[in-house]
Amino acid sequence: MMENEFLLGPLELLSANRWVPITLVYPKMLNREALCSALQATLNQNPIFAGRLQWKVGKAFPAAKLKVVVDPTMCGILFTTSISSMKLKDIIVDENTTSWRSRSQLTKQFMAAPHAMTMHKMIKESTSLVYITLTQLDGGSILCVEFAHCIGDGSTFYHFLKHLSQASTLLNFGLVNELNIQASPFHLVYEAVNLVPANVPVWLFVGPKPREQSPNASLSHELMVNTKVFWFTQSQMERIKTLASKNSIVSSNDALTALLWKLSSFLPTQNSHYPFHLRVLINFRSAFSPPLPLNSIGNMVYSAIVKGAPATIISEMDIASLASICRQSIEAGRANVVNDLAIVYKHASCWSKVYWNDPPEEHNITSVTSLAAFNFVALEFPCQDTSSVSALEQLESPFGGFQNFFQVFTDARGGYRVVAHLSPRTMPIFEERLKLYLVRSAWNENY
Repeated sequence: MMENEFLLGPLELLSANRWVPITLVYPKMLNREALCSALQATLNQNPIFAGRLQWKVGKAFPAAKLKVVVDPTMCGILFTTSISSMKLKDIIVDENTTSWRSRSQLTKQFMAAPHAMTMHKMIKESTSLVYITLTQLDGGSILCVEFAHCIGDGSTFYHFLKHLSQASTLLNFGLVNELNIQASPFHLVYEAVNLVPANVPVWLFVGPKPREQSPNASLSHELMVNTKVFWFTQSQMERIKTLASKNSIVSSNDALTALLWKLSSFLPTQNSHYPFHLRVLINFRSAFSPPLPLNSIGNMVYSAIVKGAPATIISEMDIASLASICRQSIEAGRANVVNDLAIVYKHASCWSKVYWNDPPEEHNITSVTSLAAFNFVALEFPCQDTSSVSALEQLESPFGGFQNFFQVFTDARGGYRVVAHLSPRTMPIFEERLKLYLVRSAWNENY
């Protein structure tokens, strides 16, 4: 493998200390040898995943502070296998139910050993940018893949796993879904915004110091995040969307996001008198003309802040009003993202550091990320027997980071899955409110 350098832009710098773990649960024993061979082929096609993080030096492209270097003497990823005494039924109850109480055990037992979590340590320790752990259970397998957020986002990682799946099942690997490795993450965006007039952004980036997420973060119980999955059937989603579309036409994502925003307003917050905003991550590939390919490398997400009112007011608003606000704010974010990015990529050299922006006043925020466009459950890998196999569930679990955090996925059985990441003291309140809403929505009642 020839040496390659991939410059990382401000968005990649911003997420350099975050990791994205993706867990796939299979009801069959995956074939380790086939997976290893497929992994080698995938890395040959997409070398950035095998590289190491380094500081970028030189005066050219001052907005690029980091780079990924792929060198045969230091490249590669960590792939480990193990056998567990746990049974598949300890995690999967039946074809429609997963025992997510086992998630904490699964994370501790099946994820890779702790590694460097900051970009300074990642550079110093030459940390792998991808960790893969295959664990054979009694009756199934757990495949955990942990990506460094600095090299991509949900779209990037989905296409990497899709490549790995195609290579391991001997499909037409690389002909249709090949990742874009002809340009670095930095150059992909830099070239797209190069001719765009730079306007001073208001909501996207600030400096020089990030805001504390919680004044109680030093308390051990505040650092814990419980993760649970909620399944919304197709009929439930149709009722939610019908109730949310009374004021205007909204998407299923808008309707579900509005519902999560409303339910979050009932949770204990830092101060009930502070504005309760919504943060939605938008993938900005489609904002360019022509749009960047979905399988382009890089962390191409934009943080759109939907400005709200105090939680007591949000809790009293109906879903239709909140969904309409979500739709308008997201459309405005898409319209402004290219101009905002232009100034970041052209003038970031005058900022010592770049951070994700929060509104300037004291506030509370709930965050929603939609990954509904990527069918993780359809990723297939070879098993020890000849029967077909597909992932039953997929879960991307962050290690804290946001006060209230929700992720939206499509579900193989129809409808949507919502992965909620909440503190132990707020999860029961969220569950109770969600059950109440679903009961009332079944009778088409406003809530």
